[in-house]
Amino acid sequence: MEDEQRLANNHQLPGGTASLFRQAVPKIIAAEGPNAVRRFLEFFTANIRNKNTRAAYAQAVGQFCRWCDRRRFSLELIEPITVAAYIEELLRIRSKPTVKQHLAAIRMLFDWLVLGQIIPANPAGVVRGPSHVVKRGKTPVLSADDARKLLDSISLTPYCPKTRTTRKRNGCEQVCCNAGFDFLAPSITSPRSIERGG
Repeated sequence: MEDEQRLANNHQLPGGTASLFRQAVPKIIAAEGPNAVRRFLEFFTANIRNKNTRAAYAQAVGQFCRWCDRRRFSLELIEPITVAAYIEELLRIRSKPTVKQHLAAIRMLFDWLVLGQIIPANPAGVVRGPSHVVKRGKTPVLSADDARKLLDSISLTPYCPKTRTTRKRNGCEQVCCNAGFDFLAPSITSPRSIERGG
């Protein structure tokens, strides 16, 4: 009990975790008591495995908690409109992908706190983030000239998948055909059906 009271009063992370995160538990979390502090720490240690994601989410959650603290919000006073106001304010100074990441971190934290029965509902669950569509990264459509160059670059020389050499009609054809490979489609190694007359 004494350790839990010290933890709630000092807002410090227990057991060397402070050196891991190098920051204090936010006041609005610590004000809810030791169970909230424990659940908050579990969110970053047990729930998020990737260290880069952990660092980005810790920064996002910390920034949101400081924003709430400056406006004197407690954890139970945070509602969807509160989170929406924060997101709108953040959109003025940050890029859309960053805002989406912040909202994802806040949603995940509140989901974790709901599962731990620290708060009754997730206030960030219904808040919509900014729309951000990435238009690069898709394969472009080839022009007619590029398609022709691509097709012309394909070798029509027969290839024997068994010997992995260019086939010449020196008996290898018979070996490959008997093995079920199509001699006329050199780059295709699908089995040839003997029943088709192969």
